[in-house]
Amino acid sequence: MMKQTTYMKKVGLLSVVGAVLMASLPSPAAADLVTLRQADMKAMGAAAKTISGMFKDPATYKASEFKWAGDTIRDKSGSVLSAHFASEAASPQ
Repeated sequence: MMKQTTYMKKVGLLSVVGAVLMASLPSPAAADLVTLRQADMKAMGAAAKTISGMFKDPATYKASEFKWAGDTIRDKSGSVLSAHFASEAASPQ
């Protein structure tokens, strides 16, 4: 009976440790969301840097690059960026 009790304690402890470890690890979906959000934010940063450079040195202005930068910021900000955070908040870890 003693062996069985010791065995059950070990199994119980292992179960608790496993549950704690699983709860602390982000889900693959959450990691994908973070990666997507970071990529969108980096793209917006690069676009803002492009526009900033054109304001600092008007000689570098190129309409196509300015349009790309503006479109990038428009497409990745606002409700798109908010949705990245909202979907994470809807499924907390």
